[in-house]
Amino acid sequence: MALDRNHARLLRQLGVEAARVRMLRSFDPRSGTHALDVEDPYYGDHSDFEEVFAVIESALPGLHDWVDERLARNGPS
Repeated sequence: MALDRNHARLLRQLGVEAARVRMLRSFDPRSGTHALDVEDPYYGDHSDFEEVFAVIESALPGLHDWVDERLARNGPS
């Protein structure tokens, strides 16, 4: 699970198969209208952290459904 394209690239460099690398925001049904990168709020202010929290929170139901589907299909690995 990557939060931005740099994370995804690093995961692939570490040997994770490209097909297994997913962007967290791709699980947000509204992500088609946004970039898939989750911006790093570190140098921002409190509102930047709140925005990132909202972005992550929006993706969690889709991520949960995806995990449930994979477990139902393949079982725990």
